[in-house]
Amino acid sequence: ISVLKEVDVLEPSIGDIVKFTITVTNEGQIDATSVNILEQLPLGYQYISSIVTSGVYDQDSGIWNIPLVTVGDVQMLEIEVKVLDINDYENTASLQSLDQIDSNINNDKSSIGVTPICLTIHNKFSPNGNGDNDVFYIDCIQNYPNNKLEIFNRWGNLVYSKLGYNNTFNGLSNGRAIVSKGEQLPVGTYYYVLDLGDGKKAKVGWLYIVR
Repeated sequence: ISVLKEVDVLEPSIGDIVKFTITVTNEGQIDATSVNILEQLPLGYQYISSIVTSGVYDQDSGIWNIPLVTVGDVQMLEIEVKVLDINDYENTASLQSLDQIDSNINNDKSSIGVTPICLTIHNKFSPNGNGDNDVFYIDCIQNYPNNKLEIFNRWGNLVYSKLGYNNTFNGLSNGRAIVSKGEQLPVGTYYYVLDLGDGKKAKVGWLYIVR
């Protein structure tokens, strides 16, 4: 029994839907029965749906049970997942068991992952407390722990700053000019400067607060 895993998009954006395909082939000389494949999704993906050509896939246990794979036969499992902003993307499928003896253990496992397009800056948010788009969100910012974020109002006054920004700015000022610390910033346009702390030029742009 050989196992092969593929993915349709190698460099998705955070939030995109990608499809993993696991192919199981009987390369032996006898039929294989009660074939169990482990396909446990890592934390970087959210399960959406799956289809199989044979057998049953249990998303909770991660086991795909195939009752029969005849000589030369190919069975497939396709899983659609959502890419999350969690740095855990290496996905492995492996043969766990079958009724027969597997004569070649070198092809019993296959791994593949994605490399998300990170640092997308979602520069429009609505901090109204409804749980949807309440914070200034930057994809994968946790990969840059030495970052520094500064936000200025249209008059150039610093209204928010944070070392090691971690997607927590909810429209409340922590600056000392014009707006008091802890005060809700008014609706409008702001300017951000994001230094990732990696020696590269800071990212700058406009930020919009709506309610």
